[in-house]
Amino acid sequence: MDLARGNPRETDIKRQPSQPSSPPPAVSWWIAGVILVIFALNAGLSQRSKSPTVDEFAHVPAGYMGLKSARFDLYGKTPPLARSLFTLPLLLSQPDLPEPPPGNRMAGWYPWTYATGFFHANVRHHGVDFVQRVYRDARLMVVAMTVVLGAVLFIWGRRLHGAAGGIIALTLFTLDPNILAHSRLATVDMAETLFFFLAVAAMVAWFHAPTRLRLALAGLACGAALATKFTAVLLAPIGVGLALVTLLLAPPARRRALARHLAGGLMIMTVTVLLVVNAAYLFGDSMKLLGDYRFRSQALNLVQQPWLAWLPVPLPADFVRGFDAQQVDLETGDFPNYFNGRWSRQGWWYYYPVAWLLKTPLPLVALLLATAGLAAAQALEWRRHHHTIHVGLPPKDSLRRLSAWAVGLGVAIPMIAACFFNRLDIGVRYILPVYPFLFLSLAGLGRLCRRREPVAAALVMGAILLTAVATVSVYPHYLGYANLLAGGMKGGWRVLSNSNNDWGQDLPALAQELERRGETEVRLAYFGHAEPAAYGVNYTVPLPGGSGADALIPGQGRIPYTFRPGLYAISANLLVGLPYQVMDHGRWVPAGHTLNEPQEIFAWFRKRTPDMVVGGSILLFRVEDPSQ
Repeated sequence: MDLARGNPRETDIKRQPSQPSSPPPAVSWWIAGVILVIFALNAGLSQRSKSPTVDEFAHVPAGYMGLKSARFDLYGKTPPLARSLFTLPLLLSQPDLPEPPPGNRMAGWYPWTYATGFFHANVRHHGVDFVQRVYRDARLMVVAMTVVLGAVLFIWGRRLHGAAGGIIALTLFTLDPNILAHSRLATVDMAETLFFFLAVAAMVAWFHAPTRLRLALAGLACGAALATKFTAVLLAPIGVGLALVTLLLAPPARRRALARHLAGGLMIMTVTVLLVVNAAYLFGDSMKLLGDYRFRSQALNLVQQPWLAWLPVPLPADFVRGFDAQQVDLETGDFPNYFNGRWSRQGWWYYYPVAWLLKTPLPLVALLLATAGLAAAQALEWRRHHHTIHVGLPPKDSLRRLSAWAVGLGVAIPMIAACFFNRLDIGVRYILPVYPFLFLSLAGLGRLCRRREPVAAALVMGAILLTAVATVSVYPHYLGYANLLAGGMKGGWRVLSNSNNDWGQDLPALAQELERRGETEVRLAYFGHAEPAAYGVNYTVPLPGGSGADALIPGQGRIPYTFRPGLYAISANLLVGLPYQVMDHGRWVPAGHTLNEPQEIFAWFRKRTPDMVVGGSILLFRVEDPSQ
C-alpha cells in the first residue's frame, strides 16, 4: 500500500490513455547503456589533455596520504570519503609520498605547499608522464562515479515518465559541458553531486513505500554525502520538507501514527549518517566535548554556548574543525569575487543563477524554461478542474508528487544557500548538486514524444541535437565553456572567472599550441600549481620579482605596467586581476601585493584582443610595439 495515501500503488492504477509511448524495456536499458559508455569515453579521453587543476593538485596527495597514514587533516576543509575512493588506484601505482613539513595541515596554503612537494618529487623520480597517470587514474574513478549518477537519474526518470523520459534526462545530462568538465576531475564536487542526488532519491523511495532496506540506503547515502562535502547538511531541510509533504498527502486520520513512524525513521537515518561519517575518519578522535573546541566561524560560535560545553560531539574532531574552517570561508570569502569586470568581497546574490545561465547551452536553457512553463500550465489546469490531471498522471500517485517536491526542494534549497548564505562566488561547481534535479525535471518531456504531438517532439529532439553540437564543438575544453550570452569561450573570461573557466587545466594545450607555432619561449603568467616546464613549456614569468621581470615597463595610474615585445601567455584569472601566487621554476612569485585585493599588473592587456584563447583559460598576446 502507498504510505502517504493508503491507496493502491502506481502499478495497481490503470494506465491513462495519455501515457506516453516508450521504447520496450530491454531496448531502453540498452540505449541508456550506450549513452553512458559514450559519455565515459568522452570524459575519459578528454581528460588526458588536461593538467591538474588547482583543487585536484591538493586533493590527490591528501587522499593518498589518508589511505597510507590514516590521517585526514590534510585538506581538512572537505571530508575525506571521496578522496579516499578516487585515490584507491594509487595503492597500485605507489607514487612517492614525501614527509609532511611541520605546520597546521588544515591551514591556508599548507595542502598546496605539500602537494607541490608531492608533484616535484614524483616528477624527479618517475617523470611527468607518471604524474599525469597518477592524476588520470584518480580522475577515472570520478568518471565512474558520474556514470553511476547518470544511471540513477535514468532509473528515476524512467520510473516517473517512462523510458523516453529517462532517456531524454540521461542524454541531456551527458551533454551538459559542466557535467562533462567536472566528471573528469579528481575533486569532491561530482562525488558530492552523486551522493546528494542518491540520498534524495532514497529518501523519496522510503517516504513513498517504507522498508528497512530503503531506510538503510537513505541513511548510507546521506552519510556518504556528508562524509564527502559539508554542503550535504542541506539534506536535512530537504528530508524534513519531504516528510512534511508525506504527512500532508496522507489521510488526516493516519497522520498522527504516520508522524511517529517518520520521526523514528529519521532518527535511525541520523544515527546511520553519524556512523558513516565516523567510519570515513576511521572513528578517530570522536565524542570530544563541545567546550573543548575553539571555533572561528560565527555559525559554530553561536552553537557553542556555555551551558552546552559539557555536550559530547558525536563527530570526528577533524570533521568539526574542517567544517568550522570552511564556514569561515563562506562567511568572509576566501578570495575576492569577480563578475563581469567587478570585484566584491561580499559577492552578489544573483551570481549563481546568472553563472548557470551563461555556462549552459542555450537550447538546454530553452528546454528547461519550456518544462517550467508546461508544469505551471498543468498546475493551473488542475486548479481549474481540481478533480483530474490532464497530463496522464494518476491524481493519487504520491510517488510522482513526492518526486516533484524533491525536484523543487533539490533545486531551491542549494540555490538559496549559495545565493544568500555564501560569499564564495567562484564557480558553478558550488551548485552542481542542483543539476541532476534539473535534468530529472526534463524527463517529463518524454510525454511529448508520441505520435499525436509530432511538432513538440521534433522541437525537443532539435533542442537536444543543438545542445550536442554546442558541447561537441568545444571538445575537450568543457571547463571553459560559455554560451553566446557570455561571449562564447573567447569572451567568457571577461564575465566569469576562477573554476568557471580557468582552473590551471590547460598547460598541455599551451605546450601543443606553442609547438604548432614554432615558438621556443613564452612569457607566461600561469594560474595553477603544476610546473609548466614539466610539460615542455620554456617560459619566464613577467611579474615583479619574477624570472621575466625585465619584460615590464613601468606605467602610470591604473596601468601600472606596459610590456616589451614578445609572446605572452596569461591565465584568464590573472588577467582580470585575481591575486595569487604564480609558479616560477619551483618558486612562488606573488601576483599582487596581497591576496585580499585585486591586482592590476596585467590591466594593459585587457583592452587588447588576444591572438588566441587556449582552452578557454590561457590568452596569447603577441606584443610588437608597446606604444601601440
